[in-house]
Amino acid sequence: MKIFKCSVVLVGLVGALNACGGTKSGDNAGTGGAAVPGAGGSVVPGGGGTAAPGAGGTGTGSTVAVGGGGTGTGGAVTGAGGMGTGGDPGAGGTTPPAGMGCGMPVKNATVGNACKGTPAPGIKLTMIAMGLQSPTFVTQAPGDATRLYVLEQAGTVRVVKDGVLSPTPLLDLKGLSGAGAIGSAGIAGIYTETGLLGMAFDPNFASNKRFVLNYTKGAAANTSIISYTLSDPDKIDVNSGKELLSVMQVSNYNHKGGMVAFGKDGCLYIGMGDGGNEDDSPQMTGQGTADQLSVMLRVDVDKYPTPAPGNLKDHIWSTGLRNPYRFSFDRMTGDMYIGDVGQGPVMGFEEVDIEPAGVSGRNYGWSIAQGKTGCSGDCSTMTKPAIDYPTTGGANSVIGGYVYRGSKMPEMVGRYIYADWTERKIKTLIYKGETAGQPDICDAGDTGVTVTEKVRGFGEDNAGEIYLVAAGSGGGTAGATLTLPGKLYRIDPQ
Repeated sequence: MKIFKCSVVLVGLVGALNACGGTKSGDNAGTGGAAVPGAGGSVVPGGGGTAAPGAGGTGTGSTVAVGGGGTGTGGAVTGAGGMGTGGDPGAGGTTPPAGMGCGMPVKNATVGNACKGTPAPGIKLTMIAMGLQSPTFVTQAPGDATRLYVLEQAGTVRVVKDGVLSPTPLLDLKGLSGAGAIGSAGIAGIYTETGLLGMAFDPNFASNKRFVLNYTKGAAANTSIISYTLSDPDKIDVNSGKELLSVMQVSNYNHKGGMVAFGKDGCLYIGMGDGGNEDDSPQMTGQGTADQLSVMLRVDVDKYPTPAPGNLKDHIWSTGLRNPYRFSFDRMTGDMYIGDVGQGPVMGFEEVDIEPAGVSGRNYGWSIAQGKTGCSGDCSTMTKPAIDYPTTGGANSVIGGYVYRGSKMPEMVGRYIYADWTERKIKTLIYKGETAGQPDICDAGDTGVTVTEKVRGFGEDNAGEIYLVAAGSGGGTAGATLTLPGKLYRIDPQ
């Protein structure tokens, strides 16, 4: 919680998530250790390829930033199936199995990835498309390597096909009525974290063509989870809109979470913030299951409102999250990585929380704890973050990313890639497992790449390559409106 008044007004998608002031310190990194490689069959590298030169406001192939960092020497251990302790399951762009429904969570026999003992390899950002407005997320439909779907905060879904941004939105929620209507009242012009924030394709997409959106609507900016069907890759059946669930919010325009993702268990996970204002009043939720704020929800999209099996309580999977704006699953292991945006100085820390596959009921501390050391109550049963850093004016909103499982950068395999909205530096770490229920990491560091614009979200294609969307001015705490010029980048080897 904040116990001060910040003199700087933050605007834009993530700016209001945090306050300003303070001094930034370095990242904490765990120490490595020997790892036993896992057994199993070989992993087939994913497909992909370079994007075609873009037209109509795209900029494919232009290198905009080059990262430092030495190249590693130890290759990743290949092995699908079982892992040895700390074993890196390898590269290849393998996706979760299709054709399943939401079932009981399954724990891995062993947890973690192999430490490499080297810095992350050098990277660069390749601009794939420009001409977006306040993009928030990017993803790809299963089985389609030619298109990327990009969300714009004001309620539109855009298509980038072979590097070319389609001039016409695939879907505009503002122009609909009924279940899919986002409504202008649900999107504030400035100082906002509302709007269209998340998208996930159903594990059974090949047969049902269903995807899910997370957006806010109404004067209170309530969270709405709605499904649609994609009648063909370039056309959404607008009449297929069905609201799966709605979470009541308080009348504030920040801390809405926004991410949705299907786990390897076939269930839909939904990150929910505390709904509080900049100073987190009046909610201060998180320590309990009385409401659906400050939690990770887990639902069966086919049987809701029947709770998914294995939850902590009803639809709640875990608690104690302030604003999990971006989270993801390691496509190989099923482990969850959560970027939880922190509070202002004094008590404030940005966090990356890591949860082994199938482990429910964890409490990540909010609203009585932040970071590894900040606690104002009984924190003995809480799970500490894998890494934290102070919330300051120069680094104040962690943007969770993905574990790299592509084939273009072998020495990046198994490393988690993430950033900070204001700081804009791309960083990595390796999750090597747990000690007494607390996460251990190694090889954490800065890649040397700083994004020109503010980072607003990461995405992953079918081949395991990672993208990011960015918009707005550079460092500092200044933000802007819902019409920020935005770009789509792909992370490539240097």
